[in-house]
Amino acid sequence: MPEEWLHPPVLLGVPPLGPETPAPPHQSRASCLAAIGLVVAIVGVLGALAIYALSTCGCAARSSEAKNTIGAISRCAIAKYNANPDSGEVRALAIHELCSTTTAVPTFVPRGTKYLPKEADWGQDWHCLRFQITDPFRYQYRYIAAGPFRAPERGGPNPGNAGFEASAEGDLNGDGVTSLFTVQGIVDAKGPRLDKQLFISKELE
Repeated sequence: MPEEWLHPPVLLGVPPLGPETPAPPHQSRASCLAAIGLVVAIVGVLGALAIYALSTCGCAARSSEAKNTIGAISRCAIAKYNANPDSGEVRALAIHELCSTTTAVPTFVPRGTKYLPKEADWGQDWHCLRFQITDPFRYQYRYIAAGPFRAPERGGPNPGNAGFEASAEGDLNGDGVTSLFTVQGIVDAKGPRLDKQLFISKELE
């Protein structure tokens, strides 16, 4: 066997192959701490986004209470207007009128909590609408006929003297900033009719 086979040539300028030189201990610790810090930062951001998303979804779900309730109040107003009078008069000769403006229930806007209504909350003005809530709720509700209306206070529409409005005002997170939901209608020669568009101000506050 030729002798050069036993001793392979060494290329000039190229160090012989061997185990990699380990990084100094302080560099390894710094790299590890940097990686941990990056992971913690990412987890923190994802956690914050998840909390915000859950909070937003929760507020949006709770706001459905306001939308459904003011819709029911406005339908009660129309039903009462169109109803035959209790006196038994012929419908064509009857004078149909909107119910008068009600008191707000409750008298304050609940802040971050539910209000448990009492029988006394629903006075004669609400009896005209034949509307009442017995379960706890999160918003202040009111029905207004002929104004002054709530929506224009926040840049919303004004149905005028022939109009009516059902409103809900809430403060779901208790920070003092309130949302407002209104549905409005108007009475013309054809009778009462509702606006197809809800007015909403600061839905998620």
